[in-house]
Amino acid sequence: MIIMQFEMVDNPPYWCRLLRHFEKRGYIHNGLTIPFLIGARKRIEPQEPLLDIRDLIISINEVGGTVLECSNIGEFVIGTIDTETLKYKSAYRKCIDNILITDDSLDMVNNLQELIYRFEQRYQKNIDNYEYSKNHGEWTDFTQIERTRIDESYR
Repeated sequence: MIIMQFEMVDNPPYWCRLLRHFEKRGYIHNGLTIPFLIGARKRIEPQEPLLDIRDLIISINEVGGTVLECSNIGEFVIGTIDTETLKYKSAYRKCIDNILITDDSLDMVNNLQELIYRFEQRYQKNIDNYEYSKNHGEWTDFTQIERTRIDESYR
């Protein structure tokens, strides 16, 4: 297992830059949902096709990342691996390849394929319906504030 920090990646993928931006600005604390990361590509790289869930998870696995079920929104979020995370990685409950699971929400998942399947079952309908953001308990397209923040990430 080789866990990398996002900062160590040359030419990081769009979703990686987006997460860094949102974390540095204090817009998020734990991460962003899978639909959010997928849908944001329409704004960041409009000439590119949207990733599917499988491709996103494989990309996260290549770079390294964290997953937890965010209690604020009741959804899984993807976060970055930084120096602090690496320092305490042995304290985390589970690691699936290069993805640290930082809570017990995915204890029944044993490998990357199962993780992908779980996320496809949970989020494919949202993505198909262009529902990329969850606010006030409802999945919708991005809010104006979210669109502005996404746009900031690639300027």
